[in-house]
Amino acid sequence: MDRFWITSPAVFYGIGGLLVAYVLYMMVVRRKGERSDLAGRGPEL
Repeated sequence: MDRFWITSPAVFYGIGGLLVAYVLYMMVVRRKGERSDLAGRGPEL
């Protein structure tokens, strides 16, 4: 059980990092792909 407690945080932060990176990647893709929606919401810089 000691090994489980040591590796659990590492796996947790690893999966969390992948989820954050995936969300940021999807946000960038949406910004590049859906420019028409952004133009309707507000002016582009």
